[in-house]
Amino acid sequence: MLQIPTFSHEALDYNVRGRRLMDKGELKEAHSNFMKALKIDPNFEEAWLNLAVVFFTAGKYGKALEVFTEALEMFPESSYVWGAWASYLAVFSGSEEQIEEAFQKALQLDPSNAKAWGGLALHLQENNPEEAENAFRKALEIDPDNEKMRYFFALMLYHHEKGYDAEENLRIILEQAPEYGDAWVLLGKTLFNIGKGREGIEAVQKALELEPDNFSYWEALVLVQKTAGYMRQTRDTLRHMLSMRPHFIKGWKELIEVLEDMGLEHERTKMEDLMNEIIDSSPEYFVGEEGYLVPIEEG
Repeated sequence: MLQIPTFSHEALDYNVRGRRLMDKGELKEAHSNFMKALKIDPNFEEAWLNLAVVFFTAGKYGKALEVFTEALEMFPESSYVWGAWASYLAVFSGSEEQIEEAFQKALQLDPSNAKAWGGLALHLQENNPEEAENAFRKALEIDPDNEKMRYFFALMLYHHEKGYDAEENLRIILEQAPEYGDAWVLLGKTLFNIGKGREGIEAVQKALELEPDNFSYWEALVLVQKTAGYMRQTRDTLRHMLSMRPHFIKGWKELIEVLEDMGLEHERTKMEDLMNEIIDSSPEYFVGEEGYLVPIEEG
């Protein structure tokens, strides 16, 4: 979060406490602390922005808009407020002109506002990847230790098939934060795409050592193993996943395909029978978009 000072140690304490509560999802208590901070120091910019984030996180978007509007009136020359406002507009489908104007205003007021450069990069990445790359690089030049921003940059590079640049940024992240599981998974996919299949599999396995119950990491492991042609390992991984989540019908179908490719017809037939037995024993369910059995009333 931002570090905009206040002259009141008490207000600062309430704000810090509110941030910690917000990070833990205790939004009501966080709101109370930010309000106490603002009662002591009504000009405490960061507390205003944190209050807006609390409302936003709680789904009270109208309240968040009210706080942003008041903050812009109170701090019309604050780069941080304009940057936060621009990010809010980007989430809520403000016009391109509005969003661009807000980010430019933030950066005009303070060209060293890394958060605004990062927000601009995230906004541009889909439709203007070249400009987004420039904005990401500017943000990371100012704040090189921002692991989350560097991860988003690497993710964009990965999707635009700039694998070597993505690998470089992911290795920087993992040097700083070796426990960053998502970065290990993305590194694995990236390495696989640039022809380092075995290293890619090892990277995903590293993520699973950190978070063995993260099902999406197991899915990523299947992806790289299967694409690399390691069918026996893919089979074993899918079996483990199905022991974790037996109603993951997509996994059953993938396992059946792998067994067919391996020429294991008897085992393939057995797994197909088991899958059909699970489906038939749940007539009130159907296979949803994510590959799980979903109650019909939720469909």
